[in-house]
Amino acid sequence: MRQLYYLTILLIALCVMNLTGFAQSKRARGLFVNNQADAIHILILKKIDENKFAPVDPARSFLRGDQIKIAFESNFDGYVYVINVTPGGKKRVLFPFNKESNHIVHTQRYELPNLNTFVFDEEKGTEIVQVIMSREAIAVFDQAVKNSQGELGETASSAAAELSNPNTKTPKSGIVTENVTSVLPQTGAGAMRQRGIILSPGKDKATEGTYVAIPDKSSDRGQTKDKDASRLKANEVAVFEIRLQHI
Repeated sequence: MRQLYYLTILLIALCVMNLTGFAQSKRARGLFVNNQADAIHILILKKIDENKFAPVDPARSFLRGDQIKIAFESNFDGYVYVINVTPGGKKRVLFPFNKESNHIVHTQRYELPNLNTFVFDEEKGTEIVQVIMSREAIAVFDQAVKNSQGELGETASSAAAELSNPNTKTPKSGIVTENVTSVLPQTGAGAMRQRGIILSPGKDKATEGTYVAIPDKSSDRGQTKDKDASRLKANEVAVFEIRLQHI
């Protein structure tokens, strides 16, 4: 009887977790579509023919020579920075690149890179693409693009700021919001507050893409709702990762 009791409790807990996850998933898409929070819609596009790309599940495995683009659309005006971390640990700003602008306008679709593709080389492992949303330009990234072709050194990235959980031998692939630490300095000059975010992979990860949104922080704490609580403020960022498995 005791075993049956514990099994029942476990099943109830799992059901609650699944319902909570489903509610958050549906909520993220709604926040984006209804413009109730700063949010972004993102797709991974894989080259399947000479001039044709198709949406794919970012949690799939990629092979050497595979070519992809990252397409996204925001529902707010601001800035998006895209940082790449190779399996070997090299960090570089992918967007903006050179003299291009990374100021984004709501409802406008962007594809990265604009005129080319990202190509998987011979280095296998987890390729990390970190996306940073902000209402204002971030000087440390702009300086890296201007002074070092986008490469981020120890000062810019902070030695302790690892992009993935270092204790995880096989990091979760796809688009994730957990165990994410921004490459921005955590303290001192250039430090910015990192907001919590929720995501929705959609009914079909491959074709609908993923929605990432900032939840209402005041209502989460049981306080009176603030209509601007789901908006990025000055010195705030929202960060998530695209973890691509290269086998």
